[in-house]
Amino acid sequence: MLDLRPAHMRWGRRKLKRVLERDQSGRRWPATSTMGEIVKRAGLVIAGKKRRRTEPYTQPLAHANEIEPRLVRRLQGLVPEG
Repeated sequence: MLDLRPAHMRWGRRKLKRVLERDQSGRRWPATSTMGEIVKRAGLVIAGKKRRRTEPYTQPLAHANEIEPRLVRRLQGLVPEG
């Protein structure tokens, strides 16, 4: 398992397990979660990027407090659609 990982760093634990089970079907492999822990302990996991959190909006859609006049006319049938 640890020999296969460096050649395929983008493969996740599920794919690693599927490929190993396919290629070496006579052997029992640990659960995918255990495989992930083993690979992580061996230092073969690239950490994902941290997501930046934004402050919650205090006034969402504050700019949309008035309906656009052209939309009002179109809804009233004064302006043809298109």
